Amino acid sequence: MAQKLFGKLVGIFALLFLALNFRATLNAHIGLPDTYNAFFVLLSLLASFNLWQKRRLVDYLISGLCIGLSVSVKYQFFIFTPFLLAHFFGSSSTPMLKKLFDHKLFTAFLTSLIVFLIINPYFFINFESTLEWTKSVSLKYSMGRNDFN
Repeated sequence: MAQKLFGKLVGIFALLFLALNFRATLNAHIGLPDTYNAFFVLLSLLASFNLWQKRRLVDYLISGLCIGLSVSVKYQFFIFTPFLLAHFFGSSSTPMLKKLFDHKLFTAFLTSLIVFLIINPYFFINFESTLEWTKSVSLKYSMGRNDFN
């Protein structure tokens, strides 16, 4: 990703920094979801970057697939931000209102939703226990409003 955005030298430095990062290596060896999350977030960013350059339907499908995988690993929805920025401010001169109702945008959202539902059927089957678990994780890591309180 760094090489594609900033050049070969920056890509090599990013590779070295990740390879020498003790915490990233440790997380990979003990199987924490942060390693997988980082991979799928980077994959989604790469798909959004490709979407920013070319706005073909296949790029929207790939972006939706990558976003669905990323959200399935960890329930973090911030990955939609670069996707939406790539869609609205990409290499097209289409008016903003027309971009809002673009069928390709809905196709990407539908693809990510289908991927999420296929990978996480238990999320809706056991919705109450999922909410309890999510609430306990939010309290544990002090996310949201609890962080300010």
